[in-house]
Amino acid sequence: RHELGVLRRHRLGDTDAALDVWADLVEAHEVHEPTVGELETLLSEGQALERVAALLEPVYRQREDWPGLLGVLQARRDASEEPEYRTPAALEIAAIQQEHIGDVGGAYETLEGAYAEAPNDPSLRGALGRVATAAARHEALCDALAASLDRISEEQVQVDCMRALARVLDEQL
Repeated sequence: RHELGVLRRHRLGDTDAALDVWADLVEAHEVHEPTVGELETLLSEGQALERVAALLEPVYRQREDWPGLLGVLQARRDASEEPEYRTPAALEIAAIQQEHIGDVGGAYETLEGAYAEAPNDPSLRGALGRVATAAARHEALCDALAASLDRISEEQVQVDCMRALARVLDEQL
């Protein structure tokens, strides 16, 4: 069945029809390396990004292919404008970077960027603080917290942010 997808994509120029075939393979857990290769090519070309990423994500999760999963999640997050998706995606990306890739600095950068977009999210601020400690990025954390104060719309969240900033300044710097 993989070959049918290849035929549809390369001979007929119908990427959507090829993705239909490959989606059936993913759902049936019959994905082989050539199918993954075709999907990765489409992803690198930016074709049908959301759909291709959605097909690759369960494959990478099942294989525990952390770099592949990381790339797919980042591509999906970058393509989305929905805060309801972007924030949880950033938290998952940072967790993979820290726990499976060993890139604590990258995890911090991911969370700092997400926090700049959603400073009202206390779970994001907490995760940023934990990763900043692990990455020894206390000064950067202070800068991120201070910069967010003007963008926080809820008074209690702003007070909590100021407390967090004071705590970092008092305990770490």
